Amino acid sequence: MKIRTGLAGLFFFFFTGCSGSPTYTEAQGFNPGHEPQVRVWLRSLGNADEVTIGGAGEVLVDLEGVSLRLPLPLEIERHGEQLWMNGRNANVSELTVHPGEADLEVRGTAYSGFLVVRAAEQLQLINMVALDDYTLGVLRGELPLPHVDPAAAGAQAIAVRAYTMYYIEKKRDVYDVDDTTLYQRYVGQKLAPDDLNLRSGVYATRGLYMSYRGRPLKAYYHSTCGGSTTDEATAFGEPNRLPLSGVDCNSCQQSKYWRWATVVPEQKILEAARLKGPLQGIEVADQGRGGRARTLRLRAGGKTKIVPAGDFRLRVGPSLLRSTYIVSTGRVAGGWKIEGGGWGHGVGLCQMGALGLAGKGLSATEIAEHYYPGAQTRKAY
Repeated sequence: MKIRTGLAGLFFFFFTGCSGSPTYTEAQGFNPGHEPQVRVWLRSLGNADEVTIGGAGEVLVDLEGVSLRLPLPLEIERHGEQLWMNGRNANVSELTVHPGEADLEVRGTAYSGFLVVRAAEQLQLINMVALDDYTLGVLRGELPLPHVDPAAAGAQAIAVRAYTMYYIEKKRDVYDVDDTTLYQRYVGQKLAPDDLNLRSGVYATRGLYMSYRGRPLKAYYHSTCGGSTTDEATAFGEPNRLPLSGVDCNSCQQSKYWRWATVVPEQKILEAARLKGPLQGIEVADQGRGGRARTLRLRAGGKTKIVPAGDFRLRVGPSLLRSTYIVSTGRVAGGWKIEGGGWGHGVGLCQMGALGLAGKGLSATEIAEHYYPGAQTRKAY
């Protein structure tokens, strides 16, 4: 073992012992037949410059080619570009923590795989995890629990793998995805109320993903479409692709967000549209697939402004304005009442619709192929 001079004191202090689908071959950067690893930035942990890694027993810590076996918990701090462990300077800007007898824990959540800790502009934790373990952690965070049919969970797993593999192929320097809804909400090994069905869905579809024109499809999904999914041009202003061009659904009527009404304060609307009041009107200017608004027309202070509906929704707040499927607007006490349907951007798999289709007896692959027409189910491993 080669010990750098700056680490010698630290080592002395710490060391305690040294489905008939075709084989997946087309996507670049993958080893056919082998389960990929995903680099997940645990962005949701925030910008703190210190973190405690807990769990059971000992862990193996790699510091630039030198390994230490250390007991948990392990306290790691960032001091500029240097990492400190348990109050001592490790003289490295990056280290890797491999688990011992149990998964590693960070702030009450356990993670399978291992953790890479980096001293960047902030303390950055990257969870290196097998794709199926990651997929299960996403299902726990994304699906409408508590009850999910295994076939619906399997369809979601197929979409999650495709979406993730799309980003793995980009080969970015530090991470592939993060654990927030900017990508997919990932909660690690935090058990869900219906965990057995989620596991069944993941394992029954092991390695399956959606492929389009020889590449993993960026398989968007959302909670409730409200009757029809929409296309990329309507939702995101991007060129349409066949698998994301929208399909009829009508299987999500059991969702409480099939139809909804909300009251948005006038000031919030004005701020989202970047207008000065008073607000005289808000209406759909242009509709796309599934009745979703492409743009909205707002009249305020004697001016008329056209704004992209998706951007406007995000500025208002996606939990307040559930979707861009807007059927009516009107002034009421406290603001403006907006009535609509669905929850989410509306592209790709409708999660509540998948539950409805599973209840009709469709399989996981049949559900996935319904929502991504023109894409093919492929097996990666």
